[in-house]
Amino acid sequence: MGKYSGKNDIETGVELIVNNDVETSYGTLKSGSKVILQEVTHFPTSYKVKDDNGKIWLLRTYEVEKVENNQKSD
Repeated sequence: MGKYSGKNDIETGVELIVNNDVETSYGTLKSGSKVILQEVTHFPTSYKVKDDNGKIWLLRTYEVEKVENNQKSD
């Protein structure tokens, strides 16, 4: 049986994919965009992420999914 992994148990530097468009006062982050986790914030748990343009976004945990590595191990 695998170890339970909570929303706080994610490492910085992990690549995430945005689930749906996120609109804020300074722009829109499009669904399907890949972002890199910079920091996990708390109460409520959110992810501070950086997009390809270097812009920082604060996203809720349900707005992103972790990119799964499909590489084979030897």
